[in-house]
Amino acid sequence: MSDMHLDIRQFIASDRDELQRIRALAFAPVFSSFRNIVGPEIAEVALASAEAEQAQLLTKICAPDSREQVLSRCSTGKSWGLSLSRWTKRPGLARSA
Repeated sequence: MSDMHLDIRQFIASDRDELQRIRALAFAPVFSSFRNIVGPEIAEVALASAEAEQAQLLTKICAPDSREQVLSRCSTGKSWGLSLSRWTKRPGLARSA
């Protein structure tokens, strides 16, 4: 049995393509199932831009000015997943003494 080294680190721009590939693979069965349930005529309209919207959402979440904290999970330098956190600033919670 080999030891697998896993890292969880801050997202970096070079992770984007691999995470987009993983996103597309993860959502492919969802879109396929939806197409099978509603039929091709409805799916053509309902999913016309859904896959592109998913890609755009990941790009937005990973942008430097995003409110999301994106962490990449990596093994041997290659991303294989991500975690998201959202930090919301609320008045009065971070007052200095």
